Amino acid sequence: FSEERLQALPEERARLGARHAGYYLALLSGQESRLKGADQKDALVVLGREAANVYAGWRHAAAEGRFAELRQSAMGLYLLCDMTTRFAEGRELFRAAAAAAEQGAPPPVCGYLRGLEAWFTRFFDAAEAQRLFAESYRALKEGPRDRNSAFIHVLVAFSGYRNVGLATTELEEDLVFLETQGHRWEFAAGAEAVSGRYVDGAPEKAVKSVTRSIDVRTELGDAWGLALGAYSLALCDLRLQQFEEARAGFLKSAAIRRRLDIDPYGQMECLIEVARVDRRLGRLEDASARLAESLDLAERVHQRLSAAYCHRVLAEIALEMDRLDDAAAHAQAALEICDAHPAPEEAARCRDLIVRVAAASESGGAG
Repeated sequence: FSEERLQALPEERARLGARHAGYYLALLSGQESRLKGADQKDALVVLGREAANVYAGWRHAAAEGRFAELRQSAMGLYLLCDMTTRFAEGRELFRAAAAAAEQGAPPPVCGYLRGLEAWFTRFFDAAEAQRLFAESYRALKEGPRDRNSAFIHVLVAFSGYRNVGLATTELEEDLVFLETQGHRWEFAAGAEAVSGRYVDGAPEKAVKSVTRSIDVRTELGDAWGLALGAYSLALCDLRLQQFEEARAGFLKSAAIRRRLDIDPYGQMECLIEVARVDRRLGRLEDASARLAESLDLAERVHQRLSAAYCHRVLAEIALEMDRLDDAAAHAQAALEICDAHPAPEEAARCRDLIVRVAAASESGGAG
């Protein structure tokens, strides 16, 4: 059918739109298990090739109120967007679905979709993400514990937000539920997420929890999950002041993601952590090199505040090394990003740094 004929035949247009949406939501649902296991790279190729159609089908289903299909395919869309750093798309698509669900779906469905929106919102607006997670948490409370509610709790834990209302004991109960009900991938994610609740007070317990997660992901063949686990285990090593082990873990995590050719945001996070360790150990040249790689990745995935952070720390290191021209250039680049975003606290740090660089220039060096 040509577009002209479809415009003239609205019933036919609606029928074809419904078929299109049904096909691509079923595609999302069908790829979920592959995204969680050894075939995840091939599954991402399939979905990436059809991304525009997947998005259009999702929007159509949301507009038509097909909430059962949206709920069924939501995990596939979440994985596609999270594994490939399609954060803006994830936020927009889940926001549309959650808004539509509020007009006619049961509260737990609204809460599930709103929680997935919150996850992607956190990459752009932390305060708004926390508000959305709190809204999601309340809505999910109106239904029984199930895979979806437990998984949103896992995402809350990963986000690090403590004002949502989710207690560690409730998260631990979610893990028991996920494991006993056979949701092994979600259980592995939760075992990693809860380590963040343990790491400050009981780092050995955190290590045990992440190790359990890695064991399950190894059984599933989930290479991306192994990259996530390596990152979390490295964070535990940092708390234990095992800096070389932490550095190796972050590099391992980045290498897995690079080998899979996915998750550039995660690669960036890993390299930033490596740079922090290198700087702490006095390896300023290595730290600068890792930050330069991180900056390239931040620009690639349009994470402007992450780019500003990289510029600022590069400026600080350049100042320490008496490379004052480099320090001035990076500090100014960071400030311009922060003023445009805006990010007033980070901008204040940049202005202070610019003053310090200027003072060093006038006195002939950082001293």
